[in-house]
This record gives sequence, structure tokens and C-alpha cells, in this order.
Amino acid sequence: MIKRFLFAASLAVIAALVLGSPVMAAADCAKDMKAVDGAAKKVKLSKEDAAKVKDLQKKARAEIKAKKKECEATLAEAKKILKLK
Repeated sequence: MIKRFLFAASLAVIAALVLGSPVMAAADCAKDMKAVDGAAKKVKLSKEDAAKVKDLQKKARAEIKAKKKECEATLAEAKKILKLK
């Protein structure tokens, strides 16, 4: 009885981690997207860097909508250009 309970509890935790991770990643991407959007309006960049950040923002928005994990990497690149942590 206890073994069954522990097994079921373990499966529930594993399922929550596996299924919850994309949702958490999407929430982090949305938060990062807001930070990048805000910084992009304030930071003075070269034309090349400004164009790159704009392209990365567009790509990240598409990835958020598609719930792709690549969104984090895309926003990390934009944050690096904008010197955000």
C-alpha cells in the first residue's frame, strides 16, 4: 500500500516537472520579453545592434506564441546586446 502511494506520488511529481517546465519557460520568456522591450526603448545602440535586437524581439515573439524553448536563447542574446542581466 505504501509502495503504491510512493510510486503514484513519484509519478505525479515527475509529471508536474515535465509538463510544468514549458509553462514556466513561457512565463520566464514573457518576463524577459518585457525587460528587453523596455531596455530597447531606452538604450542607445548602433544601427546594426538596434536592428539585431529588433529582429531578436520579433523572433522571440514568434517563439513565445509557438511555445518554443528557443525563446530563452533568443532573448538571452538580445539581453546580452542590451547589457541586461
